[in-house]
Formats: sequence, structure tokens, C-alpha cells
Amino acid sequence: MQDKLIARAKELLSEGKVKKVVGWKKGLFEDDITPALFTTAEELDKDFVFNKYCKANLSKYLVGITKNIEIAKSTTRMNNTMAKQRDPNAQDAPIPQEVVLVFLKPSDTYSFTQLLKESRITREDVYAIGVPCQDTLDGGDICDNCAGKKPVSCDEYIG
Repeated sequence: MQDKLIARAKELLSEGKVKKVVGWKKGLFEDDITPALFTTAEELDKDFVFNKYCKANLSKYLVGITKNIEIAKSTTRMNNTMAKQRDPNAQDAPIPQEVVLVFLKPSDTYSFTQLLKESRITREDVYAIGVPCQDTLDGGDICDNCAGKKPVSCDEYIG
């Protein structure tokens, strides 16, 4: 599963569809997993991990990331407007079109959807890939009482 996620993330990065990947990074020990931001294929190959210890809900990290993307867009629009006021023939700078890839487990997609409803993240700035809960894959019982076994609100599903 981990290899599939890395391969898809690398594909989206190389195609230019996404600029960043929010995922899980391995630490010093097997169970020392932390959320991380990846920007290159090399970083993904070196540090990306997906296993039963990947418990962190990655949707909450999108709040700050998409906010920065929207600030960059807004700043560029404002600069374009001010440039037109000074010189009506001024050419507009291109509006940044940055998209971030995030991997969401079934339970993570509910908070992702709530953040969208609250307008705390911008959907067009996110490419969401649904992934299965590792407890289900590994025969764990943590997910047995979970209502949602498959991610919702995702652009694609790998699993």
C-alpha cells in the first residue's frame, strides 16, 4: 500500500498537478510517525511511510496550507489591481495555482468535509486521495465500530 501511495504522489508531483504532499513521515522508531509536508519525489522515497501507526488526521494541516495559498492568490490580485491603477497598460501577473495532495483515512474525511463547510479550507486547493484505515488492513479492532469504512469527499481512492 505504501508503495502505491508514493507512486501516485510522485506521479502527481511530476505532472505538476500538485506542488506539495501532506503525508506521514517516519521517525527514529517504527511507531514514531509524524505528519509531514513533502515537495519532492526524493523526500517521498526517503521519508514517507504508511502503516498502522499513521493515526494523525491530516485534514487539519490543510487549514494553514490552503490559507497561505489563498493569501498568495489574493496578494497577486491586489498587486495586479494596483499596477493597473498606476499604468492601465500593465500586464497582470499570473495568479498562483497551487494544489496540495493529502491522504485521508475514512474517519479523516468527516473532519475534511466539516472544514470545507466552515470555509476553513478551499476545495480547489486540495487534491484528496482516500486510503483505507490501516487497522482494518492489519486486522485490528479499533475500526470495528466505525460507521464509515470508505473515505468520502475524495478525488480518488487507493486501496
